[in-house]
Amino acid sequence: MEYFLAILLGSLAAKLTDPVSWILLAAVILAGFLSARAFWPAIGAVVATALTVASVYSWWKELGVAHWQQRAMWMFFLYAVIAYAGFGIGLLVRRIAAKPSN
Repeated sequence: MEYFLAILLGSLAAKLTDPVSWILLAAVILAGFLSARAFWPAIGAVVATALTVASVYSWWKELGVAHWQQRAMWMFFLYAVIAYAGFGIGLLVRRIAAKPSN
């Protein structure tokens, strides 16, 4: 389990250098703030994965990268973690903003 967490955290740190990750994060924070339904982060993760795979697939094919489907699934998992964390942040910001001041 500790190796999985180390790989997950390292991959998440690497994904945060990707502009698609930042666009996804901003979109799901806004969706959370606007109280969208909980399936929107999953849709955002699918779209982000599709955009990323579409942009790197020809490069992977040229380099002879095998098992690109596994890489795409790992990307989806990482984007889903980013999306649901951002959605939670958006919900939290909405809750804090709606709090009445005394």
